[in-house]
Amino acid sequence: MKKQIMVIVIIFLLLVGVFSGCMEETSKNESNTIYVDINGNGDFISIQDAINAANDDDIIFVRKGTYYESLSITKTINIIGEDKNTTILSGKYAEGIDPLISLEADNCSIQKFTFTNRTNSLLNCIFLTRSSKNIIKNNNIIGFNLGIYILTSSDSNTISDNFISNNEYGINIKGGEHNNVSKNNIKNNNRGIYCCCGAEYNEIHFNNFFENYEYGAIETSSLMNYWDNNYWDDYTGTDNDNDGYGDNPYDIPSGTNKDSKPLMNPFG
Repeated sequence: MKKQIMVIVIIFLLLVGVFSGCMEETSKNESNTIYVDINGNGDFISIQDAINAANDDDIIFVRKGTYYESLSITKTINIIGEDKNTTILSGKYAEGIDPLISLEADNCSIQKFTFTNRTNSLLNCIFLTRSSKNIIKNNNIIGFNLGIYILTSSDSNTISDNFISNNEYGINIKGGEHNNVSKNNIKNNNRGIYCCCGAEYNEIHFNNFFENYEYGAIETSSLMNYWDNNYWDDYTGTDNDNDGYGDNPYDIPSGTNKDSKPLMNPFG
């Protein structure tokens, strides 16, 4: 009888050990939330330190404050600010820090930040280099040379719900394909969106183009991109059937594409 009890106990302990190992392995594979707080009330006071410590699929939650640093992202993570107007990432007061954010990974998201340039230099904001299926959403991008720069082999990214203002180029798509640019307010840039160098099959819909100095948008010739349902403050067409869309297309300067259904009033 004692031998039977001993055998049962041993089997039980073995099962517990195996089960605990499975649980530990599962927990390692689950996403984790890392907190950044400039005042020291989180896991890190530096966003880059949090990125360095993160594993793929982790969430980095950045509390309100102004962070003077540049970021290099080479793993699949989600970086979310507490509030887009008060969670601020600003260029360092130093030369040679460019861009503010270098993104060289897939399936990341960057959301709810204000990005500002206080360096008095031609600082660029977000570079996507060989970086696909990312989301850049609900941010303020203000005062850069290049706001968002999407390079060759950076495909199927989503750029949405951002306020992009006072940049030399708000968004420059240079060779990237199948990117979706939608629901952005693109205002007071020299050029709002510029597509060039083989940038094709990008969808640019439901954006508002206000008071951009040289062009709201421009692209080099012979590109195949899809421009529809955008608001252009320099559109001079009519809406005789009162359906909210211009009766005539809006020509995208320098290229051969048109916005076939320009909005008569701003989106949103």
